Amino acid sequence: MRELEKHRLLPPHRVGAGTGLYNGLSVLFGGVGGSLIPGSIVAVTGSFDAAIFSIVVGALLAAFVMLVLPRMLRFV
Repeated sequence: MRELEKHRLLPPHRVGAGTGLYNGLSVLFGGVGGSLIPGSIVAVTGSFDAAIFSIVVGALLAAFVMLVLPRMLRFV
């Protein structure tokens, strides 16, 4: 079902580029940010609890965006 939504968000000749951009940004933010932010927090505070809390906050923020964003998008 998600693949069909990408096709409705982009013109047919841009679906490949849009999918590549989506995958690249996901790896960038998830891979780099997902380890850099908690690691930096542990380095500064020395607390793994604060680092785990930052991961929980990030997951809740992502859940909120996933709930709100589809309602804001207008499909063609």
